[in-house]
Amino acid sequence: MTARISRRRLFSSRDALHRVVTIGDRPGTNDPNALSVWPIACTSVAVTGSPGHVATAELVDGSVIALRKLTLADAADVVRLYETLSDDECYYRFFTAHPAHLQTTALSLTEPSDTQYALGAFGAGRLLGVANYIQIDTPRCAEMAVVVAHSEHLRGVGTALLRRLGELAKENGVQHLVAEVLAENHPMHRVLTDSGWPYTRHRDGAVLHVDIDLDAVT
Repeated sequence: MTARISRRRLFSSRDALHRVVTIGDRPGTNDPNALSVWPIACTSVAVTGSPGHVATAELVDGSVIALRKLTLADAADVVRLYETLSDDECYYRFFTAHPAHLQTTALSLTEPSDTQYALGAFGAGRLLGVANYIQIDTPRCAEMAVVVAHSEHLRGVGTALLRRLGELAKENGVQHLVAEVLAENHPMHRVLTDSGWPYTRHRDGAVLHVDIDLDAVT
């Protein structure tokens, strides 16, 4: 069984980096909520195995982590990662502080599927974070989510996951990665910025609709 990501449970991480960034109005629009993000260097991602399967990423502290596709064998580790999250982090990720059915959610992420991809970040034999996308009805468009273990914030794990997920999505024919991000979720906005990719965001109440155009990523 494959569960579609709810649009109320999409995108969070407290994986903010201590870095100065520049954000300006997107050229060619008068919409103050449409932003362009200028590239900066914060982590490096280098493929070390078969394209689309195994990669490594160097974090801001110099450590190297592995990035690979999750399988059903990783489901228990995904649940344990979710259990490390604080109430605020759970709220940012699931739009509720006490999400139910974590086992089912973990299984849905790790089951084989042609319409979704779940990527894990691993270091010292532990799962540090998860990023995933699932294709939606809009052609070449997929919803994404990122979450990082509570003890692994501020290292660049979320940024590395997002960058690698975007590369894989583009390889698989996805043009747009979209998400709903709570306006108060400033750490996730920083992860988006630190990815160095152009994106737009439009506010609807307390939620920002984020769209990364992968065709614009170089």
